[in-house]
Amino acid sequence: QGSSSSSSGKKKKKKKKALVVGTGGTARAAAYALTEGARKRGGDGYELYVHARDLDKARALAEAFGGEALGVPSGSFAAIVSTIPGDAKFKLPICAFAGLPAVLDAAYKPAETALLAQARHAGCPVAQGATMLWHQGVAQFELWTGRDAPRDVMRAAVFDGVPDLEQN
Repeated sequence: QGSSSSSSGKKKKKKKKALVVGTGGTARAAAYALTEGARKRGGDGYELYVHARDLDKARALAEAFGGEALGVPSGSFAAIVSTIPGDAKFKLPICAFAGLPAVLDAAYKPAETALLAQARHAGCPVAQGATMLWHQGVAQFELWTGRDAPRDVMRAAVFDGVPDLEQN
């Protein structure tokens, strides 16, 4: 990782950059997880960037988590989370994948969004929306019932007829 000098002359570790695409509830959860949530779990958190069609909404979300809104995403990122509908056919400039970021597309229909196809082609590790849906279901089952979730059964139900894009 790179470093930058702070005003006291000490070296400060440069944060990794993360991009959240969208401004709805899932985008807000992603922004939290990448910043405050990561710090609460003992990590450094990410330098947050938010991109959306509505720049004012992107700015409001970014500022809520100490980040910055981007009208046009540029540069590379360590993590990319898309929270927009899968049929939006959203793609990023190829430079966004230069650092081989981890890419999560929260949409689960279609299984392979334009963004995930782009990320897979660039050789990035991906997580698809169906996996996120499965993890949410497991957590909710365990919270509501107080019992261990039948993970394998639940995964099979979520992925029934859905290609598993995370298998290499």
